[in-house]
Amino acid sequence: EWKENWYSLKEEAEEVVGKENPFKAATAAAAAPKTSEVPGEKREVMDRELYDALEISTDATQDEIRRQYYRLARKYHPDKNREDPEAKVKFQKVGEAYQVLGDEERRAQYDKFGSAAAQDMPLIDSSLFFMMLFGSEELEPYIGKLKMAMFVEMVDKDAKQAENVSEEMFAFEQRKREVQLALSLCDRIEPFVEAIAKNENAEGAAMSNEVAEWKSKMRLEAEKLCR
Repeated sequence: EWKENWYSLKEEAEEVVGKENPFKAATAAAAAPKTSEVPGEKREVMDRELYDALEISTDATQDEIRRQYYRLARKYHPDKNREDPEAKVKFQKVGEAYQVLGDEERRAQYDKFGSAAAQDMPLIDSSLFFMMLFGSEELEPYIGKLKMAMFVEMVDKDAKQAENVSEEMFAFEQRKREVQLALSLCDRIEPFVEAIAKNENAEGAAMSNEVAEWKSKMRLEAEKLCR
């Protein structure tokens, strides 16, 4: 007889992992093109440098700017291009461009006065800025994708879908994120649990060696993340 609060991670994983978001179809229908929708206004700009850095037109919407920044920042991220100094320069430029164009007030100043206005704007280091918004790919196995990253990926194929992303869609993706992290945690501690179970009746030294090996592996993993 199962207790009322009985829980199975395996069963929940079967319900969500690898499954299509059940609220996606409704969102797609709501995002169908409407005749009233109009593209972004044409903007007169003094300098196109930051627009070119993000590979966007001067009339790009904020959603388009955000999605393009996410794409390019991931493409040129230093963690993916350790042997490519040019990618590091592009990543830095993309981050600076988004910090200006991703803010309407800063964008208006840049459009009016060009690079001279951008030089007076305080900017955060691009690596830190990206991590604050989207987290770190190296940390994804431990914390999953942050909400901003999930949002950008959900609307990546269709900008019109942005305003129709529902709380139900987010809730399902968050549930999936939590289950995937729980599965990952189980995989990490399984060798430790098995070592204890296998050596329950064996000599303490044998168990200590296996546990010490597992702890050493976890320590090295933690040190790598801190670099």
